[in-house]
Amino acid sequence: MTGGGMVYFTVKVRNYRPDKLDVRGFIEDEAGAVIVKMGDSGVYTIPAREEKSFSFSYTLYGIANHTFKLFIDNTDGKPNGNGDEKWKKVKVEVKPIKGIGLKQVGVECDNLYFKYDMGNYKAKLACKFVIYNGYNFSLEVNGKIMAKMNASVLNKYLQSDSLVTSINPHTISAGQYFAINSTAYFEISKSSLPRLIRVLSGAGLIFPYWEDAANDIRVETEFYGATIPIEITYDVPFDRIGIQRFTFIESTYIEVDQIAVVTDVATDVFLTYELKTKTIPLADIEFIQNALNKLPPSIRQKVSPITNPLLQQISINWLANWMKEKLITEWRG
Repeated sequence: MTGGGMVYFTVKVRNYRPDKLDVRGFIEDEAGAVIVKMGDSGVYTIPAREEKSFSFSYTLYGIANHTFKLFIDNTDGKPNGNGDEKWKKVKVEVKPIKGIGLKQVGVECDNLYFKYDMGNYKAKLACKFVIYNGYNFSLEVNGKIMAKMNASVLNKYLQSDSLVTSINPHTISAGQYFAINSTAYFEISKSSLPRLIRVLSGAGLIFPYWEDAANDIRVETEFYGATIPIEITYDVPFDRIGIQRFTFIESTYIEVDQIAVVTDVATDVFLTYELKTKTIPLADIEFIQNALNKLPPSIRQKVSPITNPLLQQISINWLANWMKEKLITEWRG
């Protein structure tokens, strides 16, 4: 390949046995670092008398010869002499780029992983964009890089289409590479749910877990396991050639904290069954009244549910839901 970029590998394994075969293994680079495990978790199951393919991609930078080695076995996935072990290797040569100018040579984005946060789901997406300086002189980035993202179906959950961006290095010698790193932040919140759900749940104060569970279901059914296109446009200011625009399209796989989803929905069902319509305002709970009486008058006036209209509406249901969200968030954090 020329100049570097994304390389795609496919590993084919055939099982000749009359029952399924669990294969364990990994792929390492020329430095001996493991870059990917078979089947992500390190185990790859092949049905009886069938062949399966395992594919992955990897970005190469720099002019060099690269060697990648595959190891697999049918026991523990370690090269220790146990079981039937196999080693295979492949070489990739990266040749210099011909011509002048700036060349896009590589792009990679992490998977988008949504974590639970107080009933909402938040994620950040990190992308790296690599460019080659094909001029016969050095360039320096002498201003702020402007970056905009189009995240297709997730656009409405993007906190800002202007990305947090950094570059390394700022001065790029002739024949050298530089990387632009960008981070985007997403949030799928309960407030983005249809208004009907919030009305039916008493604006979230009587049965807040209805709205909470609806968000879990939305994340799980609409987004989990989907692969979406990501488009990022960069405007990069250089000292000698002015502002240059680069655009790339990449895809990212959406993951969700499934343990948090299952725990949250199960707890929502339990609270709905146990508390039913227990909507006693906090202002009517005796121990809260006694605690408020011990506070200085100035502070009591601000926090008392008796004098604060918003706090008057908070019910046992709301308090139970808040405690549940807090526990799951800290547990999964």
